[in-house]
Order: sequence, then structure tokens, then C-alpha cells
Amino acid sequence: MRSIAHLVLGKAIPMLCQALYFLYLAKVLGATEFGYFSFCLAISSILGVGIQFGLNSIVSREVSYGHEREILISALIVRVAISLATVSLCIIIKMVIASSRIDLVIVLLLAEILRSGNVFLHKLEGLSKTKAILVINSLIALPMFLVKIFIVYYFIEHPKIILIVAVLYVFEVGLLSLFYFLSSRNLTMQSPFFWSWNLIKKTLRLGAPLILSGLAAVVNMRVDQVFVGALLGDESVGIYSVVARLSDLWIFIPTMAATALMPRLVKLNCDRRHYDVDTTLENLYLLFIYIAFSLSILSFLGAIVVFLFLGGAYVNGIPVIAIYIIGSAFLGVRAFLSKHLLLKNLISLSFYSQISGALVNAFLNPILIPLCGLQGAAIATVFSYFVSSYLFFQVLPSGVVIRCTLNQAIITLFKKKPVQVYTDLKRSEVL
Repeated sequence: MRSIAHLVLGKAIPMLCQALYFLYLAKVLGATEFGYFSFCLAISSILGVGIQFGLNSIVSREVSYGHEREILISALIVRVAISLATVSLCIIIKMVIASSRIDLVIVLLLAEILRSGNVFLHKLEGLSKTKAILVINSLIALPMFLVKIFIVYYFIEHPKIILIVAVLYVFEVGLLSLFYFLSSRNLTMQSPFFWSWNLIKKTLRLGAPLILSGLAAVVNMRVDQVFVGALLGDESVGIYSVVARLSDLWIFIPTMAATALMPRLVKLNCDRRHYDVDTTLENLYLLFIYIAFSLSILSFLGAIVVFLFLGGAYVNGIPVIAIYIIGSAFLGVRAFLSKHLLLKNLISLSFYSQISGALVNAFLNPILIPLCGLQGAAIATVFSYFVSSYLFFQVLPSGVVIRCTLNQAIITLFKKKPVQVYTDLKRSEVL
């Protein structure tokens, strides 16, 4: 339980600082300029998934199995190589198409090169060194929050203020990667420079389904902003981006819990106690459903206060957040579901389920946005979450293992009290 608390706090502190910083940007930049920055950030996020190449889960899993010496540098080489290739491609596109948006995307993509150092973060996660993650994230996030606020306030009238914001974003990512690396060097790695060409090829093979799954997941979460920007303009993207940032705050809990629990679930699976794993995952699904219901109410009330504080055009985001909250439960379920699929070696299902949601989202957005505006984008996104997290596994024959666990959790939703779910998880030695 302590490791989960450390990991949640380690992610919550920087996420809260980032959310407050983005709300400050939304206030001082205005909806149009903030929308311009958010649109470019959404594009770089989608490209960034390709750079990650699905290595996050692979590194955590291999470290949990005791293969850290072989995987770390090999994974780092893969990420740096793909990062450089992606940035080079954007530069070539820039030579053909002159656009200030492409310039900003290239700057933001530099963060993805520096984020290659996150393989050492996933080493810490795989070793359950959650306290170290908490210390590093807190030491970087809190001072950088104050520094960024001061710099933006000082340069708010500067004509290149958006570029300054992007550079600050890149600098913070690089600083985090450096600290992850320095902390990782002190943890039982015999040779920090060991790498294997065969392992690189294996990593590329394993990462291919995960990169497609991750790309589909990010497209599912960011394509709505791209469509809003293309169809409604930068101001609408600014409003919608605030909604997206607020929604991120209530979905990080299950995501971090799933990450913290992964090493213990791997241990259960290695002990061949499959019943314990399935029962534990069922209880985790249940636990989040209870949490999501409570968080959705509190988040909606908090979001109203935030939008009223921002004022102006941002008030139009209140109906959107009401729709978005419905999808938070599906996102939380997906956090555990992704680990469940990895644990059962059903990586291909992770891709197909995510791509189904992404296709639904990409299909519905250009239809609903002209009809319903921002609310249409929210409806399309929420329905895509439902498809990728639940409906897909109900109709696919090979999803029977996942379907049974999900359906059993729903059946027992009103039979098990939250206290009983927590007690069962404690008994399974997961919490």
C-alpha cells in the first residue's frame, strides 16, 4: 500500500503542478493563443507515442523479471534512434511546407528525444522504487512550477511567448530524464553500458504491437483536439484543452495504481496463481468504478469553479466537462485492462481494442463537431472510450478472458461494498 501511495504522490504532484500551470497559461494567454499551443502539443503527443515505441511496459516487465541489465540500454538506443528519425522527418516536412505550427511541433518533439531517458524511470517502476520516483518528481516539479510561472509572467508581452513556453516544457522534460538516469545508476546495474543487437531486434518486434496500441490510445485521447482545431479554430481548442487537462487529473489514480501493482501481479502470475490474478484484477476494476463515481461528482463541481474563474470564452466548456466525466470510468478501467492484457500476453488485443476506439473517434468527430460543436467532440470521445474499454471485448471471441473478468466485475458491482473489495485486495497481498 505504501508503494502505491508513493507512486501516486510521485505522479500527482507533477500532474497537479502541470495542471495549475496550464490553467495559468489559459488565463494569461487567452483561449486563442492557448489553443494554438495546445493544438501543436496534441500533434507532438501523437508523434511522441511512435518515439516511445511501446517500451514503457516492456521495460517495467523485463526489470520485474530481473532482466534489467539487458533491456535498459537496448531500449534507450531504440528510443533515441526513433526520436531522431521522427524529428528529421518533421524538419524535411518543414522544408516543403512553411508553417509556424510545424516549427513549434519540432521544438516540442525535442522533449521526446530527451524523454528517452524515461527508460530509467521504468526501471525504477519495475523495481518498485516508488519513493525514489516521488523524491525526484517533487524536487523537479515544485521548483519548476514557480520558475515557469515567473518566466511566463515576465515575458507575457513578448511576441515569442509561445516559443518560450515550449522551451520551458522541453527543459523540464530533460531535467527529469537526467535525474532518473542519475538515480538509476545507483541501483544494482552491473554494467550501465551493456547492450545487445539481438535484444534490440527483439525489442523492436515486441514493441511493434505496443506502439500501435499506444498510438491508437493517444489518438483516441488527442484526435478530438486536432479535429476541433481544424474545424472550429484555435479558440475552441483552447477551451477544449482545459477540459482535457482537467479530465487528466481524475484518471491518473487508476493509471498509477496499475503501474505500481504490475510487479506484484507479475509475481502472482509467475507463481501460477492465475485465480488470484484474475480475482485481484476483478477487484481492482471494482475499486476504481467506486472511486470514479466519487471523483466524477467532485470533479464536475471543481470544473465549474475553474471555468468561472477563467471567465470569458472558457465558460463554454462547462457542458463539455459534464459529458467528459462519463468517460472517466472507461479510461480508468482501461488503465487496469492494459496491464491485464500484458500480463496474459494478449498484446495484439491491446492494439486492436485501442485502434477500434481510435477509428470510432476519428469517424464520429468530423460528423458530430459540425452538428454539436465542442459537445460533439466530447460525445465522440466518450463513446470511443466505451468501445475500446468494454464493447470490443464483448463482441470478439478471443477476448473471452477479459470479457469474463469485466462482466463479473459489473455483476458484483452492487453486491460488494468498497470495504469488502479493499479487504479482498489486502488478503491477496497486492495492497
